Amino acid sequence: MSPLPPSPQSPPSSKALSEERTKAPKVILDRLLALSNDLVIEGEVTPVQAWNRMQREPLFGRLRLGDLRSLANQLLETVKCHGYGAVLRGDVFEHVLRQALAAAESRNA
Repeated sequence: MSPLPPSPQSPPSSKALSEERTKAPKVILDRLLALSNDLVIEGEVTPVQAWNRMQREPLFGRLRLGDLRSLANQLLETVKCHGYGAVLRGDVFEHVLRQALAAAESRNA
């Protein structure tokens, strides 16, 4: 079997690939967020809804990687799957998020 002939187009630059990778997750997350509104039961949030909610917090930028890991570990204990994806109890998510944000605020005060 002979190898494929070279492409007539030059390969994309690493900068172009990097920009494409950066845009793709945003588009995917936006689509998942839109779909999630039709899937969840009241009082529950999907991971993409939780991520969106966290990013809208004014103190989100003060969270460190360790804070996010701790938050994720606490939430892992409450995740349920209804067959279409993971969901969290909304009240538990809000409580854990408030704790993480309060800790970040006091640390950075």
